[in-house]
Amino acid sequence: MLKQLLAEVAREGQTDVPRLAKRLGVSEPLLRQMLQQLVQMGYLRLLSPACPPLCKQCAIRQQCRILWELTPKGRKILEQTR
Repeated sequence: MLKQLLAEVAREGQTDVPRLAKRLGVSEPLLRQMLQQLVQMGYLRLLSPACPPLCKQCAIRQQCRILWELTPKGRKILEQTR
């Protein structure tokens, strides 16, 4: 599932959590957990680092579009699975 999420991020780049969760068929809390895990593992880099800690209090979080990008390590793992 994490590789599928990496592929979606590579394809979309900029997306919102509800849409991405729906595309993958997972809950939003699970998706956030998976994204955090991929960042910690070094496969993804969050491009808007000031936002996530504030997301729970944010009035526009439903419309928010957070940017992620694959790191070289993330691109390499995707290339290995093709």
